[in-house]
Amino acid sequence: MKERKQGSDLERVCFDVLLDLFDYTHRCNFGTPRNLLIIGGKGYHISQDSIPALFSLHLSIRIAFQLCSASTRIAFQLCSASTRLVSMDVVSPILDGARAKVIDKLIDKVSTYVQDQYYWKANLQEELQNLKRLLPRIQAVVGYAEDKLTMYESHNPALIKWLWQLRDDIDEAEEVLDELEYRELEKKSDGDKNVETFRALVTPTSGVGTGQMQQEQESLTLSNQSRITSSLPGLSFKGREEEKGKIIQYLLGEESEIQTSQNVHCLPLVVMGGMGKTALAQQVFDHFENEKKEHFDIKIWVCDSLPDLNASNLMKKILEYLTGLSESEPLELIPVKLKEKLHSKRFLLVLDDAWDDKNHIEWEKLCIPLLHGQKGSWILLTTRLESVAKMVSKVIKGGTMKPMTLQGLPKDECRSLLYEHAFVDQDPNEFPLLKKIGEEIVEKLHGVPLLAKSIGGALNNKLEADHWTSISRSELWKMPQDLNNCEFIPALTLSYKMLSPRLKQCFSYCSIFPQDYKFNKQKLMCMRIAAGLMYSDGLKEGSNEDIANYCFDMLCNKSFFDVHTNNWSAFRKGIAPYDLEVIYYTMHDMLNGLSRHVSRYECCRIVHDTPSYICDYNAIRHISISITSIDAQLGDLANMVCKFKNLRTLRIEQYYGDSQKLDDFIRDACKSPRRIRVLIIQPYKCLKSISDFVKLRFLEITALPLSVSISKFYFLQVLTGYRGILAKDTSKLRNLRHLYEVPENALFSMAEVGKLTCLQELCFTVGTKPGYRIDELMNMDNLRQLSIAKLSNVHSLEETNNVNLVSKSYLTSLELNWYKPDLDEASSNLGHDQQKVLAALHPPPTIRKLIIREYKGGRPASWMNTKSLSRLESLELYNCTNLEELPPLWKLSCLKFIKLSDMKAIRSLGCRSSDPMDRQFSVLEELEFWDLPLLEEWNGADDYQWFPRLKRFEIGNCTKLKKIPDLPLSIENLCMKKLGLEVLPRFYKCSNGSTTFGGFQQLMSLESLEMDDYSEIVDIGSIGEEDGNFLPPALKKLKLKILNKHEDLASYLRGLTSLTKLSLSCLQGMTSLPLTNELEHLTTLRSLYICDCEDLTSPGGLYIIKSLEQLHMYNCPKFLTAEVESQQLLKEKTRSASDKAASILPSSLEFLRFSTSKISQESLGCCLQGLTSLKRLDISNCNHLVSLPNIEYLHNLTALQTLWISDCEELCKLESLTALISLIQLSIFNCPKLIATTLSTVQNPAATTEQSATKIKKGTLLSLEEIQIDNIFYLPILPIPEKLKTLYIKKEITCFPSEIEEWLSQCRESLKILILQQMTHLQSLPTILESFSSLKVLGINSAPELKSLPRMHASLELLVINGCSAKLEKRCQKNIGLDWPNIKHIPDIYITAVKEDKAKVR
Repeated sequence: MKERKQGSDLERVCFDVLLDLFDYTHRCNFGTPRNLLIIGGKGYHISQDSIPALFSLHLSIRIAFQLCSASTRIAFQLCSASTRLVSMDVVSPILDGARAKVIDKLIDKVSTYVQDQYYWKANLQEELQNLKRLLPRIQAVVGYAEDKLTMYESHNPALIKWLWQLRDDIDEAEEVLDELEYRELEKKSDGDKNVETFRALVTPTSGVGTGQMQQEQESLTLSNQSRITSSLPGLSFKGREEEKGKIIQYLLGEESEIQTSQNVHCLPLVVMGGMGKTALAQQVFDHFENEKKEHFDIKIWVCDSLPDLNASNLMKKILEYLTGLSESEPLELIPVKLKEKLHSKRFLLVLDDAWDDKNHIEWEKLCIPLLHGQKGSWILLTTRLESVAKMVSKVIKGGTMKPMTLQGLPKDECRSLLYEHAFVDQDPNEFPLLKKIGEEIVEKLHGVPLLAKSIGGALNNKLEADHWTSISRSELWKMPQDLNNCEFIPALTLSYKMLSPRLKQCFSYCSIFPQDYKFNKQKLMCMRIAAGLMYSDGLKEGSNEDIANYCFDMLCNKSFFDVHTNNWSAFRKGIAPYDLEVIYYTMHDMLNGLSRHVSRYECCRIVHDTPSYICDYNAIRHISISITSIDAQLGDLANMVCKFKNLRTLRIEQYYGDSQKLDDFIRDACKSPRRIRVLIIQPYKCLKSISDFVKLRFLEITALPLSVSISKFYFLQVLTGYRGILAKDTSKLRNLRHLYEVPENALFSMAEVGKLTCLQELCFTVGTKPGYRIDELMNMDNLRQLSIAKLSNVHSLEETNNVNLVSKSYLTSLELNWYKPDLDEASSNLGHDQQKVLAALHPPPTIRKLIIREYKGGRPASWMNTKSLSRLESLELYNCTNLEELPPLWKLSCLKFIKLSDMKAIRSLGCRSSDPMDRQFSVLEELEFWDLPLLEEWNGADDYQWFPRLKRFEIGNCTKLKKIPDLPLSIENLCMKKLGLEVLPRFYKCSNGSTTFGGFQQLMSLESLEMDDYSEIVDIGSIGEEDGNFLPPALKKLKLKILNKHEDLASYLRGLTSLTKLSLSCLQGMTSLPLTNELEHLTTLRSLYICDCEDLTSPGGLYIIKSLEQLHMYNCPKFLTAEVESQQLLKEKTRSASDKAASILPSSLEFLRFSTSKISQESLGCCLQGLTSLKRLDISNCNHLVSLPNIEYLHNLTALQTLWISDCEELCKLESLTALISLIQLSIFNCPKLIATTLSTVQNPAATTEQSATKIKKGTLLSLEEIQIDNIFYLPILPIPEKLKTLYIKKEITCFPSEIEEWLSQCRESLKILILQQMTHLQSLPTILESFSSLKVLGINSAPELKSLPRMHASLELLVINGCSAKLEKRCQKNIGLDWPNIKHIPDIYITAVKEDKAKVR
């Protein structure tokens, strides 16, 4: 026998443990059964199938520790040798703290076992202690080695290889631990309550354990190494205003060098990486999204950061951006569809970060459909390479401008940007020494904005001179800073170098996402946790989510992410527990390149079947795949992916092919699915192969087949994107922590939801049966967001008290809803005192958001009058109709948002005069009161300074309220409707201890104003009026209901040069809108709504508003009536009599609606003349309209795409429809006389003449794609739609007459979707359906009389029939039904009979 080497005692321990597990010797466990393991004084059953896993455990322990102990000296030598090298070969940490914790657990497992074996205890206790003392030394060596690899000071393949060998062995050991725990969880879920999880056996022991040193070091890393600020740096745009203005001039067509003969132009922005070209393009794009919204019909932003252009995929991206939907058309049809979308549209396309300068053919494919845009369309191209601009100029000949370039930022701007990120929350002038060092750094930045932000983030790490000096004097500044040909600037790694190992891991994980990806913080955090990149000691650092949140904020603080916010308030949006945040984050493409470089050993992204650089297949842990290839190539891709043996993350995106092919690909590609921790399948697919991934922690998928039980995923922590109702046995997922982007009723059918004790978000519906009652919430102490519905179903007050909400110390958001008890048990619930139930639902003091709905108690709960709500930021009360008083809200010092709605019993608001506080609601930003009919008093309205920070105030339907408090001059949105005010509020401003007041004209921040008529109280402009303007010039939205003084309308509009939306109603006695000189200043007005103006006849000078896009006329019956229109309009317009094309309305109109009007055919034609930009026309309740205007009026509507006609009782002719050459969608509803001719023809065939038949079928509609009608007999009088794709019919008929079938037959080669609604008497379908070669979807709803189905064409992909007879359902049964041969070829079939009919059949 060979002599044992050092460490053999440890091997013997491991081997003897293995022997004793199966009781091969009786020297320890005398008298114990052969299959019983004694650990911690408890017995654990060992099944025969556990033997392979336990052998793997032994081998993993043995190999891992042999490597650790034997390699200590070698590692030091490797590290020492490597310090002499300087290179670019940086990598992310290989052995992070999570790996060290696995080693801890393995040692602790052996230690725990030895404690119960008296034979070993005396002999090996000392050796185990030595081993525990050795582990920190091993970890120190590993840490030292990794520091050299992650600090740009080493290039040593041998060292990397050694670390990866150790990492592989540790991961293998962790797999064994996972496997054993999975089996124990499986037993436990099957009802064996005496079995404990294996993971519990390896919990670190108390005291100075093996992992404590590592944990304390990590804790120090969090608390001391990095400085984190209270706010994140926002997006900055500095020093590019001149270039921005120049580009906008180009896109507006104001530059003389533009060749007007071209429809589509391209402006290349050729700039080195990191210089801000994308930020500049984003500023221009936002300008046309917000300021000049009307200039382009379509605005598109796509990124193409790949070296090889793929025209088809890029066109697919453009279509998906336009529609917001996944594009599933075959690749050969994509250009055709894009051409149709852009035809006759003026568009702006930003093509960001293009690289391909060689593939002329692909560029031509991309540009061919783009060149069909309307005149004035632009492509803004950003690239680092001038050769790309030259390539595009060859394709868009004569339309490509000279490339625009950007220089570095001026030194002052660069310094400002650097300090903005380095001194977040601090005044730079307080650090004179750091400013001096900063000047040295500014010189080295060369005006590169990205470097300024990134280096600023690194400087912000420590505001200390030594730290700043080390960055200023780094050797990395001496390396070539190539901004064009490198994935990243070498100097960027200074920021990476300053990160802790844990932050480096988090950053490198982002490499699996594409450039320009919009990160959601919650999902990314959960993915990192699931992938094993986040770990907590459970003592000082909090939960894994707390650590992940901290790390993400640290990366944002150091400018690795840019945060993007929008104007929506999270409170106003009403974010439900399962919703994700609306804020998103992006990463600069060079930082994305840096992440790909440092993570190249561990992460891989496969795009167009081409992977990023792979160093070692066995080392790759995380991959993302964009499957853009055809199905036939999936096999080759699977052969590549299956080489990754140790995957932890698998992300699949952009696959729109066959579900079965994707299922087969996943099975072939993932040979070890039980190793996967994070699985993301973004395409909407139902995949059976998911069932093999039972050890997932994170799953994003939209649907699951019935054969897959999610209850077997015992480790699952996060489920996101699932669109269905979860199965009843989902309660077995004891580790489930988060549900995101799922329906609110996702857990509706699940009993015993209380077993999900780790869940942090929950929408719970109270039931009356055991397992569904409110006491299920009793042990769910990890909840952060909770919504409880149907509280009227509460079974007993005792169960409510058992919930013990006040002890749920993590809860921040709570919604309580008493709406609609179960009808069959409502009588037994009405006796419960809702006041007592509310009192029992006492939330913890951590609560920040509270919503109460349908509460019928008369008083608030006592806990609403205490400091329990001291942190409350948002309070919403809805339909609490019996509540007579409110809690003292003024005592809640953190409130930022209050909404009260439908509170029928509230009589007074405000605080008592005895309250000593000077300011009420000092931080409140948004306030809404709606439908408080008895409210008549606002206590203390004159005694205090209310709402000093209020931004939005909306109050309506409070008809008894006579006075409201003064409001701050800084208010931005104000709505006052249906109030009983005796005096309007004043507006105040506090400065230097004094208060000044002003009127509406002084509200310089006001953007939106909505008011009823208060002219009897006081003129709006009489308080503080100085320059004759009633309202402030910054106002963007104005809605006025003026009952008496309509002649003052022009005065109200005076000076409103920023107005975009205007709504006017009840202008009694006014016959004309203001004249031209009174409206010409409204150069930004886009939408005009006019309602209930019974005397209005003339549009006045409305035509002068060239920015107007939408005009809605409701209940203005005399508007443009024939008796007065001609004289008044011609008198107002000073134009030539020969100018017949001049329009009454603005030629910029895109949407025009007439509702409840007496407008005639001639008047409507006069309105439509000259509206060449009109895209949609809606006509409803116009009972004087006999026919559409003549062709001479309609032929100039070249942009009209949608025509909606409804409830026009006298309309009987549509002959001029053929003039609408761009019409895409036509909807006709409830026009009874329109079908008279056709109906009489069908009912009296003998009366049909050849002449009338010819007249009915005359003309075509070349562009029409969709028809929606409520009567099938409209069809014969419509022109023939040669490209009809969708037909929606809602009408009770028994069959399809021959005239209808003849009309339908003309669409058999184009029709794709046929929907038949409310067909209660339909007995048969058209026999010609078999000839519809393009039909893909057939939907029939409410057709109980339908007897059978004809043979369907092979093209049909989806058949849906709801509400049919049970007989028809039986005829369509798979393999046995009489109609099954006619439909068996259809991939997706859903046929559901009426429930009552089913019961009769039974």
